[in-house]
Amino acid sequence: MQKPINLSVFEFKYFSIKQTVNPLKIGTDSMLLGAFTDVSLATRALDLGAGTGVLALMLAQKNLQLIVDAIELDVPSANECAFNFQQSEWQNRLQVFTGDYLTFPFENQYDLIVSNPPYHLENVESTSEEMERAKRTNLQALELYFRRIKFLLTEKGNCWLIVPFSNLSDFQKAWKKSDLCCVKQIHIHSKPSKLNTRMILVLSKFSIEKFELSDFFIRDDDNHYSKEYKNLTSEFHAKAV
Repeated sequence: MQKPINLSVFEFKYFSIKQTVNPLKIGTDSMLLGAFTDVSLATRALDLGAGTGVLALMLAQKNLQLIVDAIELDVPSANECAFNFQQSEWQNRLQVFTGDYLTFPFENQYDLIVSNPPYHLENVESTSEEMERAKRTNLQALELYFRRIKFLLTEKGNCWLIVPFSNLSDFQKAWKKSDLCCVKQIHIHSKPSKLNTRMILVLSKFSIEKFELSDFFIRDDDNHYSKEYKNLTSEFHAKAV
């Protein structure tokens, strides 16, 4: 008999994520954002809206010198995040704060910020109260969100985000009002026959001469994971995909 899958724990190659209380379970968005994020020049990173802490742990795995802070508003989720940090081999480089990142008195600025932000706008209904709190936002809140990111970034810092392609124009209006510049976009496609599912954005305080734009396919049209997805995530998936 096949052993049942334990959805309350997500096994990565080098760490595990307990996700019993958090309404947002680990999915492809987190896997892609964590795997794509460039940590090579960063010394201190911040995960805004950390949830289970998966992004912070992925960054800590990729750069063994990186100090990673995380912040989560929901207390049970923050406690679960802290547990996941404590179970990892990088616990001395990870810490989680409980609070609202818009008002929390951070003691540092960061040369790297990552976030899987709220994206359900006013005309989208969430399926539960917990999901409502985790993913509901509005245009005014997005503007505050990007202003906070700009305040927390160092002068040469970058912020990496993943957002639904359908909401891109709303996010774009908000980050431009905050005087942030988009220096890279990665179009995420489910497969060649299903384009523009998600967008990974890299924001900075300053524009660059050569804007980077690329495409990435998660699966082939036969619904198997693409070679590029396998290569990107090979150091994170506990089993071959």
